[in-house]
Amino acid sequence: YLDAVVKEGLRIHPPSQMTDRVALVDGDIPLSAPIQGQDGAPIHSLSVRMGQVFVIPFKVINTAETTWGPDGSIFRPERWLSTGINQGGIPTPDDLPHGWSGIMSFSDGPRQCLGIKTGLSL
Repeated sequence: YLDAVVKEGLRIHPPSQMTDRVALVDGDIPLSAPIQGQDGAPIHSLSVRMGQVFVIPFKVINTAETTWGPDGSIFRPERWLSTGINQGGIPTPDDLPHGWSGIMSFSDGPRQCLGIKTGLSL
């Protein structure tokens, strides 16, 4: 249960609320689900230009109702004790964001927080 409390605490209260990144090349970032543009047309990706700065909001990702269910912003460690959002647990692995234990509190990939192992061992 302690492991579930730690994961839930870091999900709800990440050490950093957000991070920013600078695009090194022009490209498109695919969206997991289309959004509706101002003209009503579906948008499937976001265009990014080289040098453009964009923000990755960890807390928003970690509490999104589309991923975590209607109680996504509520501290409920029990969600880590079962799998399946419909059973009151965590989403299936395919529906989780990348990152440690499916949460973005420490970011992910080559720019992941250098202190992740120290932070988790304290």
